[in-house]
Amino acid sequence: TANFTRIETGESGAKLIGDAHVVQNADGGAEVVLDGNRDYVALGRIKELEASQQFNLSLDFQRSDVDSGAERMVWNHKKFGVTLQDDALHIHVANTDNKVFEIANAGVGDTDKHSLNVAVDAEADRLQVVLDGKVLLDEQDTDLDFVGVGGNEWGWSIGTAWNRFYEGSVSDFQLDDQAVFVEDGATQPKAPDIEPSTDESAASETVEEPVEEAPAPQESDTLDSV
Repeated sequence: TANFTRIETGESGAKLIGDAHVVQNADGGAEVVLDGNRDYVALGRIKELEASQQFNLSLDFQRSDVDSGAERMVWNHKKFGVTLQDDALHIHVANTDNKVFEIANAGVGDTDKHSLNVAVDAEADRLQVVLDGKVLLDEQDTDLDFVGVGGNEWGWSIGTAWNRFYEGSVSDFQLDDQAVFVEDGATQPKAPDIEPSTDESAASETVEEPVEEAPAPQESDTLDSV
């Protein structure tokens, strides 16, 4: 779990880059705010996740602008990412088909607050995306393979150092080494059509060079340390 108060004071080992800052939200909790001008939160490396075949990301987010093109809200270079573009949600999980999972008409093309959960299990080849309690994607037909991909570890970030900067806020950020799936028997609204993208623009999401040198990765011994 990312404790934004500890991030702000530098106690966690994570770093606020550029104009990234922490504020108190209306619920009395802390949230990180990014202005989309090359700022992000460098969470560093998380040792447990580097060897884990599963992980689970959950967070709340609120965009400041929906007209600024593709925005990388969470990023781990060549392994995982969450990108927003207009009303679409792009989920990047390294796989043998080099797919980017695009959820069109996901309902993110506004400045409302949303809750997102992404569960990934490489052994079961399962990727599930839940937004505001609705299952938008439950992919089980792609060979997911992210452990050791790229031959290096660049670490995790809220926002990104790798172009396509996110403008908005993030709160209740949790990243764990056990996937949490909504069970198949649960009643869920009909999800929008999912179109894995294999075009050149989607493929380029994982190969761009950073616009500036990212901070040196920092290895943490526990997930709570971020």
